[in-house]
Amino acid sequence: MHSIIIPHRNRNRYLTQCLQSIGGAYRAVRPDPTIEVVVVDNQSVHCPRGWAGSGTPTIRVVNCRHRAADGAFNKPAVLNTGIAEARGDILTFLDCDAIVGPKWLQGIERLYDDLTITRLCYRVRKLPAERLMELERSQKPNVLLGDWFSHYDDYPRSHEGYILPGLNGEAGLVFGNSQFSIRRDVLGDLRFDESYSGRGFEDISFIRTIYKKLGPNYKAEILTDPDHAMFHIEQTEAEKTQWGPPELTAANRERYFADDN
Repeated sequence: MHSIIIPHRNRNRYLTQCLQSIGGAYRAVRPDPTIEVVVVDNQSVHCPRGWAGSGTPTIRVVNCRHRAADGAFNKPAVLNTGIAEARGDILTFLDCDAIVGPKWLQGIERLYDDLTITRLCYRVRKLPAERLMELERSQKPNVLLGDWFSHYDDYPRSHEGYILPGLNGEAGLVFGNSQFSIRRDVLGDLRFDESYSGRGFEDISFIRTIYKKLGPNYKAEILTDPDHAMFHIEQTEAEKTQWGPPELTAANRERYFADDN
Protein backbone atom coordinates (compact mmCIF):
# COMPACT_ATOMS: atom_id res chain seq x y z
CA MET A 1 0.00 0.00 0.00
CA HIS A 2 1.04 3.57 -0.72
CA SER A 3 0.28 6.03 2.11
CA ILE A 4 0.21 9.77 1.39
CA ILE A 5 0.71 11.76 4.60
CA ILE A 6 -0.55 15.35 4.63
CA PRO A 7 0.03 17.65 7.63
CA HIS A 8 -2.77 20.14 8.24
CA ARG A 9 -3.97 23.01 10.36
CA ASN A 10 -6.62 25.50 9.23
CA ARG A 11 -5.88 25.09 5.52
CA ASN A 12 -9.16 23.47 4.48
CA ARG A 13 -9.52 25.43 1.25
CA TYR A 14 -6.05 24.37 0.11
CA LEU A 15 -6.60 20.82 1.30
CA THR A 16 -9.80 20.49 -0.72
CA GLN A 17 -7.97 21.34 -3.94
CA CYS A 18 -5.04 19.10 -3.01
CA LEU A 19 -7.30 16.09 -2.41
CA GLN A 20 -9.20 16.71 -5.63
CA SER A 21 -5.94 16.69 -7.59
CA ILE A 22 -4.94 13.41 -5.93
CA GLY A 23 -8.36 12.01 -6.88
CA GLY A 24 -7.74 12.99 -10.51
CA ALA A 25 -4.33 11.32 -10.48
CA TYR A 26 -5.92 8.25 -8.86
CA ARG A 27 -8.49 7.89 -11.63
CA ALA A 28 -5.72 8.06 -14.23
CA VAL A 29 -4.18 4.80 -12.94
CA ARG A 30 -5.62 1.45 -13.99
CA PRO A 31 -6.21 -0.85 -12.28
CA ASP A 32 -7.07 1.29 -9.25
CA PRO A 33 -3.95 1.71 -7.12
CA THR A 34 -3.96 0.63 -3.49
CA ILE A 35 -3.43 3.92 -1.69
CA GLU A 36 -4.62 5.80 1.35
CA VAL A 37 -4.40 9.49 2.16
CA VAL A 38 -3.72 10.20 5.83
CA VAL A 39 -4.55 13.80 6.72
CA VAL A 40 -2.99 14.58 10.09
CA ASP A 41 -4.84 17.50 11.64
CA ASN A 42 -3.43 19.57 14.48
CA GLN A 43 -5.94 21.80 16.27
CA SER A 44 -7.87 23.12 13.26
CA VAL A 45 -10.92 25.24 14.01
CA HIS A 46 -12.83 23.13 11.48
CA CYS A 47 -11.37 19.64 11.24
CA PRO A 48 -11.50 18.16 7.72
CA ARG A 49 -13.44 15.00 7.05
CA GLY A 50 -12.33 11.70 5.60
CA TRP A 51 -14.19 9.59 3.11
CA ALA A 52 -14.13 6.34 1.18
CA GLY A 53 -15.92 5.63 -2.05
CA SER A 54 -15.59 4.06 -5.46
CA GLY A 55 -13.29 5.85 -7.86
CA THR A 56 -11.47 7.75 -5.12
CA PRO A 57 -8.69 6.92 -2.68
CA THR A 58 -9.52 6.35 0.97
CA ILE A 59 -9.09 9.55 2.99
CA ARG A 60 -8.43 9.13 6.70
CA VAL A 61 -8.23 12.06 9.09
CA VAL A 62 -6.28 11.50 12.29
CA ASN A 63 -5.53 13.93 15.09
CA CYS A 64 -2.11 14.97 16.29
CA ARG A 65 -2.50 15.92 19.93
CA HIS A 66 0.76 17.86 20.13
CA ARG A 67 0.19 21.29 21.69
CA ALA A 68 3.00 23.82 21.78
CA ALA A 69 2.94 26.33 24.63
CA ASP A 70 3.39 29.20 22.16
CA GLY A 71 0.70 27.87 19.81
CA ALA A 72 3.22 27.11 17.05
CA PHE A 73 2.56 24.49 14.40
CA ASN A 74 5.00 21.65 14.95
CA LYS A 75 5.12 19.99 11.55
CA PRO A 76 7.59 17.27 12.67
CA ALA A 77 5.21 16.11 15.42
CA VAL A 78 2.33 16.06 12.94
CA LEU A 79 4.30 14.06 10.37
CA ASN A 80 5.57 11.61 13.01
CA THR A 81 1.94 10.97 13.92
CA GLY A 82 1.28 10.31 10.24
CA ILE A 83 4.13 7.80 10.03
CA ALA A 84 2.71 5.93 13.04
CA GLU A 85 -0.81 5.91 11.60
CA ALA A 86 0.05 5.08 7.97
CA ARG A 87 -0.32 1.46 6.84
CA GLY A 88 1.67 1.62 3.63
CA ASP A 89 5.00 0.10 2.70
CA ILE A 90 5.67 3.32 0.78
CA LEU A 91 5.18 6.69 2.44
CA THR A 92 4.79 10.01 0.63
CA PHE A 93 5.03 13.34 2.45
CA LEU A 94 2.89 15.98 0.79
CA ASP A 95 1.95 19.50 1.90
CA CYS A 96 -1.73 20.42 1.83
CA ASP A 97 -1.16 23.35 -0.56
CA ALA A 98 0.03 20.95 -3.29
CA ILE A 99 -1.72 20.40 -6.62
CA VAL A 100 -0.30 17.22 -8.12
CA GLY A 101 0.13 16.50 -11.81
CA PRO A 102 -2.31 14.25 -13.70
CA LYS A 103 0.03 11.23 -13.69
CA TRP A 104 1.68 11.94 -10.37
CA LEU A 105 0.70 8.63 -8.78
CA GLN A 106 2.25 6.67 -11.63
CA GLY A 107 5.67 8.00 -10.69
CA ILE A 108 5.71 5.92 -7.53
CA GLU A 109 6.48 2.88 -9.69
CA ARG A 110 10.11 4.02 -9.70
CA LEU A 111 10.43 2.89 -6.07
CA TYR A 112 9.12 -0.56 -6.98
CA ASP A 113 11.09 -0.89 -10.21
CA ASP A 114 14.49 0.17 -8.85
CA LEU A 115 15.19 -0.82 -5.27
CA THR A 116 18.45 1.14 -5.26
CA ILE A 117 16.44 4.39 -5.22
CA THR A 118 16.06 5.45 -1.59
CA ARG A 119 14.10 8.71 -2.08
CA LEU A 120 11.79 9.76 -4.89
CA CYS A 121 11.49 13.54 -5.07
CA TYR A 122 9.18 15.86 -6.99
CA ARG A 123 9.72 19.23 -8.60
CA VAL A 124 7.53 21.97 -7.15
CA ARG A 125 6.58 25.17 -8.94
CA LYS A 126 4.71 28.03 -7.29
CA LEU A 127 1.27 29.38 -8.11
CA PRO A 128 0.39 32.84 -6.73
CA ALA A 129 -2.04 32.90 -3.80
CA GLU A 130 -4.90 34.35 -5.87
CA ARG A 131 -5.01 31.18 -7.97
CA LEU A 132 -6.76 29.40 -5.10
CA MET A 133 -9.87 31.53 -5.47
CA GLU A 134 -9.64 31.29 -9.24
CA LEU A 135 -9.66 27.51 -8.97
CA GLU A 136 -12.54 27.48 -6.48
CA ARG A 137 -14.71 29.69 -8.72
CA SER A 138 -13.94 27.94 -11.98
CA GLN A 139 -16.78 26.11 -13.73
CA LYS A 140 -14.19 23.92 -15.46
CA PRO A 141 -11.37 23.40 -12.92
CA ASN A 142 -9.84 20.50 -14.86
CA VAL A 143 -9.48 22.71 -17.94
CA LEU A 144 -7.94 25.44 -15.81
CA LEU A 145 -5.48 23.01 -14.22
CA GLY A 146 -4.65 21.60 -17.63
CA ASP A 147 -3.72 25.08 -18.81
CA TRP A 148 -1.51 25.70 -15.78
CA PHE A 149 0.30 22.39 -16.17
CA SER A 150 0.73 22.95 -19.92
CA HIS A 151 2.70 26.10 -19.02
CA TYR A 152 4.42 24.47 -16.04
CA ASP A 153 7.93 25.70 -16.81
CA ASP A 154 6.75 29.32 -16.88
CA TYR A 155 6.19 29.32 -13.12
CA PRO A 156 8.93 29.90 -10.50
CA ARG A 157 10.53 26.81 -9.04
CA SER A 158 10.58 26.14 -5.31
CA HIS A 159 13.68 25.03 -3.42
CA GLU A 160 15.34 22.02 -5.01
CA GLY A 161 18.35 20.75 -3.11
CA TYR A 162 21.43 19.45 -4.91
CA ILE A 163 24.86 18.56 -3.49
CA LEU A 164 23.58 19.52 -0.01
CA PRO A 165 19.98 19.44 1.29
CA GLY A 166 19.87 23.17 1.89
CA LEU A 167 21.68 24.20 -1.28
CA ASN A 168 19.23 25.24 -3.98
CA GLY A 169 20.75 24.25 -7.30
CA GLU A 170 20.41 22.63 -10.70
CA ALA A 171 22.46 19.42 -10.67
CA GLY A 172 24.47 17.04 -8.55
CA LEU A 173 23.48 14.66 -5.77
CA VAL A 174 19.68 15.00 -5.48
CA PHE A 175 18.04 16.13 -2.25
CA GLY A 176 14.96 17.85 -3.65
CA ASN A 177 12.54 19.31 -1.12
CA SER A 178 9.98 18.33 1.49
CA GLN A 179 7.74 16.54 -1.04
CA PHE A 180 9.07 13.01 -1.42
CA SER A 181 8.34 9.29 -1.24
CA ILE A 182 10.32 6.63 0.59
CA ARG A 183 9.96 2.91 1.26
CA ARG A 184 9.22 2.14 4.89
CA ASP A 185 12.11 -0.29 5.13
CA VAL A 186 14.48 2.50 4.07
CA LEU A 187 12.96 4.94 6.55
CA GLY A 188 13.28 2.44 9.36
CA ASP A 189 13.11 4.09 12.78
CA LEU A 190 14.05 7.57 11.55
CA ARG A 191 11.61 10.30 12.54
CA PHE A 192 11.33 14.06 12.16
CA ASP A 193 13.08 16.12 14.85
CA GLU A 194 10.31 17.71 16.92
CA SER A 195 12.62 20.39 18.29
CA TYR A 196 12.02 22.19 14.97
CA SER A 197 8.82 24.03 15.88
CA GLY A 198 7.30 26.70 13.67
CA ARG A 199 8.35 27.49 10.12
CA GLY A 200 11.58 26.45 8.43
CA PHE A 201 14.42 23.91 8.30
CA GLU A 202 12.48 20.97 9.72
CA ASP A 203 12.28 19.29 6.31
CA ILE A 204 15.87 19.69 5.16
CA SER A 205 17.00 18.56 8.61
CA PHE A 206 15.08 15.31 8.12
CA ILE A 207 16.46 14.87 4.60
CA ARG A 208 19.96 15.33 5.96
CA THR A 209 19.26 12.73 8.66
CA ILE A 210 18.22 10.21 6.01
CA TYR A 211 21.34 10.96 3.98
CA LYS A 212 23.61 10.52 7.00
CA LYS A 213 22.01 7.18 7.87
CA LEU A 214 22.29 5.76 4.36
CA GLY A 215 25.72 7.16 3.50
CA PRO A 216 27.01 5.72 0.21
CA ASN A 217 23.72 3.83 -0.28
CA TYR A 218 21.79 7.09 -0.55
CA LYS A 219 20.31 7.53 -4.03
CA ALA A 220 17.52 9.90 -4.96
CA GLU A 221 15.72 10.75 -8.16
CA ILE A 222 13.55 13.77 -8.87
CA LEU A 223 10.60 13.81 -11.25
CA THR A 224 10.54 17.14 -13.05
CA ASP A 225 8.04 16.76 -15.89
CA PRO A 226 4.64 18.42 -15.34
CA ASP A 227 2.61 15.20 -15.40
CA HIS A 228 4.56 13.70 -12.49
CA ALA A 229 5.44 16.87 -10.55
CA MET A 230 3.30 19.45 -8.76
CA PHE A 231 2.37 23.01 -8.01
CA HIS A 232 2.11 24.63 -4.61
CA ILE A 233 -0.35 27.46 -4.14
CA GLU A 234 1.50 30.12 -2.18
CA GLN A 235 0.16 31.20 1.17
CA THR A 236 -0.70 34.79 1.99
CA GLU A 237 1.50 36.65 4.45
CA ALA A 238 -1.26 36.42 7.07
CA GLU A 239 -1.40 32.64 6.67
CA LYS A 240 2.35 32.32 7.05
CA THR A 241 2.19 33.92 10.50
CA GLN A 242 0.00 31.06 11.72
CA TRP A 243 3.06 28.81 11.83
CA GLY A 244 4.02 30.56 15.06
CA PRO A 245 6.23 33.41 16.30
CA PRO A 246 8.75 34.51 13.62
CA GLU A 247 11.68 34.11 15.99
CA LEU A 248 11.20 30.35 15.75
CA THR A 249 12.49 30.42 12.17
CA ALA A 250 15.72 32.04 13.33
CA ALA A 251 16.03 29.45 16.09
CA ASN A 252 15.46 26.64 13.60
CA ARG A 253 18.12 28.03 11.30
CA GLU A 254 20.60 28.22 14.17
CA ARG A 255 19.77 24.67 15.23
CA TYR A 256 20.17 23.33 11.70
CA PHE A 257 23.61 24.81 11.10
CA ALA A 258 24.79 23.99 14.61
CA ASP A 259 24.12 20.33 13.78
CA ASP A 260 25.79 20.59 10.37
CA ASN A 261 28.78 18.35 10.93
